[in-house]
Amino acid sequence: MKSIRITTMLLGVLVLALLASACGPFAGSAGSPTPAPAAPAVTTAPGGNTGGTSGGAGGAATAVPTAAPQVTPGTAATAGAETREVKNVNSGLEKLKSYRVRFVYAYDGKDKSGQPQKGTANFLQEIINATKDEHMKLDQVGNAFGNDDSKATPAPAGTVFEMYRVSNNTFLINGGKCQFLTSGDSTSVTRGLFTADQLIGSNKATLIRRGESVNGVTADHYAITEAALGTALDGMKLDKGEVWISPDAYVVKIVAQLSGTNSKGSTGTGNFNYDVDNVNTQGALVAPKDCVAPTQATDIPFPANITDKRVTEAGGQTVTTFKSPDTVKVVADFYRNGMPGQGWKLDKDDSSNPVATSLQFSKDGGKRIVSVNIINAGGGTSAIISDKKSP
Repeated sequence: MKSIRITTMLLGVLVLALLASACGPFAGSAGSPTPAPAAPAVTTAPGGNTGGTSGGAGGAATAVPTAAPQVTPGTAATAGAETREVKNVNSGLEKLKSYRVRFVYAYDGKDKSGQPQKGTANFLQEIINATKDEHMKLDQVGNAFGNDDSKATPAPAGTVFEMYRVSNNTFLINGGKCQFLTSGDSTSVTRGLFTADQLIGSNKATLIRRGESVNGVTADHYAITEAALGTALDGMKLDKGEVWISPDAYVVKIVAQLSGTNSKGSTGTGNFNYDVDNVNTQGALVAPKDCVAPTQATDIPFPANITDKRVTEAGGQTVTTFKSPDTVKVVADFYRNGMPGQGWKLDKDDSSNPVATSLQFSKDGGKRIVSVNIINAGGGTSAIISDKKSP
């Protein structure tokens, strides 16, 4: 039976998604960010809508619980109403111009020794599909998932993870400061993070009412009565679940209650709300002022037909990567002929390997050194250009 799933590895999902979307040669360098000051606690009511706002570095994605879902009723379903599968909350989101996802999970219980456990995880994601701009943030307070592990270090309160991808530049907000990750034209598709295995996947959702207005979208309202909870929530059960699905087949809202004893021995109750709003009206995303991307020096030429050009900074040097449909020899000749015109001297030329060429140029009496490494990439080439300046 497939149904609602919640993962305790939410932070891991965020990091993996960041690495996949950044796609830069140094994307994996993002470490564990230093937590920001504690975020306020959140209490959610089943069926309640949660709010969220995007700010600059450290701006909280603060949940705003309400007593009842912000839903305008539509046409009630008839007896023996139809059922459907709900396999993926991401379905259809890629067709929108823009949107915002908010997900809040709140837990209240006791560990196996009877000590209180309570916490909230609060996730925000804003996406503009046309430009592939994106903002993600995860805040937490306390122990949101009732994880009773004496060997585990308690998770700090506050911002656990935050990143921006704006104008093809990707930044990680680390300890309230902006850390550049990668820059360049993104070929990846910006999308919501959650799949059926991470949040929801139901073989049987029963229609309650058609044409309700929720989060500014007209959607059909379904009840979910079958559920299997995974990972640290194994053993708990779904007490109540509802989902709203738009005519375009994307999930607009989920509310659920669950209770029981999880696989770690913690007993309690949990509530979660998932909302998609700002559909096609999400405002422009602006990274914090200290988020500054490196720029490629203008005295290094690039072929006109390259793709996937990306710029990063690492170890005191600027590194540019790109792909070309041309052969290794054609790209190498471009730099052999083009660099001297920009004042560069060719110091090394190693083309002994038939599938790779390594060039090294110097300038300003050796104060700047540029290495050009070109390798065959099956039907084209990949190149890495390292521009290092001496102190």
